[in-house]
Amino acid sequence: MKRGGRAPAVWRRDWRSYLRFPMVRVARLVVFGVVAGVGLGVTWHGVRPAFLISALALYLAGYDAVEPLAQEIDHPSRWDGMPRDHGILLLTHLPAAFVVMVFVCGIGALSALLMVPAAVVGPLSMLLLWVVALAAVAGAALSTVMGAPDMSKMMAGLGADVMGFVMLFRLVFPYAITVAALAPIFRAGVTVDALDLDHAQTYTGYVVLLAGGAIAYVRFQKPTRV
Repeated sequence: MKRGGRAPAVWRRDWRSYLRFPMVRVARLVVFGVVAGVGLGVTWHGVRPAFLISALALYLAGYDAVEPLAQEIDHPSRWDGMPRDHGILLLTHLPAAFVVMVFVCGIGALSALLMVPAAVVGPLSMLLLWVVALAAVAGAALSTVMGAPDMSKMMAGLGADVMGFVMLFRLVFPYAITVAALAPIFRAGVTVDALDLDHAQTYTGYVVLLAGGAIAYVRFQKPTRV
């Protein structure tokens, strides 16, 4: 990519990062998309817990998508030296990550066609693809920004009796956002000719709120000084 241009600097920097991905990493994103699609296909055929595998595949793909944000987090001294709001700087990395996840989710939708009728995949993709991509990015960004827990501060502020619940929350909640994004497929029903998209769409609003909460957490992060 050429230097300069009208696109925002962070946007160009993010795509330079993606274009440097080794082919193994690109292949991994494709595999995650295929696994997600096949998992949803298996779910459609009655094995409902399989959608958890799809959610996990997309959540892990989200980590690759937020790699530029992770690079920002890994260099706190440079991050702190930039003359702009720290949280806003982190948020500017999310649009490019969202685009990457839209492509991964698109691969998942195409893979689902192997097991699910196009009359089902098409409408559900139009409804959920962008929501799932947003949820995967939000969950991965939240987990990345939280980083490793500072046990001494947590013990002093919360006490040992609740540490287990806090650690479980830190581990499960980011992944749960992606799980929630896929859950509306169960509200659409299983009848090909009578999909209840309105019912499913109602639940996507709650997912957007969850993702918005995660993004708000990212917004108010400050760099760890070294």
